[in-house]
Amino acid sequence: MTLLSVQNLRAYYQTEVYGISRTVRAVDGVSFDLFPNEIYGVAGESSCGKTTLIKVISGNIKPPLKAFEGSVNYNFGNYKADMLQISQDELRQNVRWKEISYVMQGSMSILNPVRKVIETFRDIVDSHEPIRDTNKFLEQTRIHINRLGLPTDILNAYPHQLSGGASGWQSPWQPYSSPP
Repeated sequence: MTLLSVQNLRAYYQTEVYGISRTVRAVDGVSFDLFPNEIYGVAGESSCGKTTLIKVISGNIKPPLKAFEGSVNYNFGNYKADMLQISQDELRQNVRWKEISYVMQGSMSILNPVRKVIETFRDIVDSHEPIRDTNKFLEQTRIHINRLGLPTDILNAYPHQLSGGASGWQSPWQPYSSPP
């Protein structure tokens, strides 16, 4: 069973400024199939279309971005979605945060620098589905963090305490010490 099928996808940015039209070919002829339990990475140089591809396959298409050709089809088992035809209401009710989600790179522009990571999780979840049981929310969040291979104590950290460097994760409860 194919979980995601992307075929001949073409997504471009079209702008018009002072009567001058411009088209930027961000995704041009991309095809791939993703099967359950597979993990794909999207790699490439800056401005090659990685973010645009992720936006299109997640249904986050907003002007000036437009999908011109191709197909993006998910098969979630009980629910199938054509991401180029789905309505925003259907996307919100059946797909986002239930079947797929993504967090863009750049923690300082995604995570609020003065709020702990758990508070950002709470805001995101609560905006899609009211949190009625705090303990259940915390347990599901811990499970999710563990599935990502991260320690659960990052939930009590601030974004600036998360390290992407060679030293790895530094717990907010221990002072940082530079390697000798």
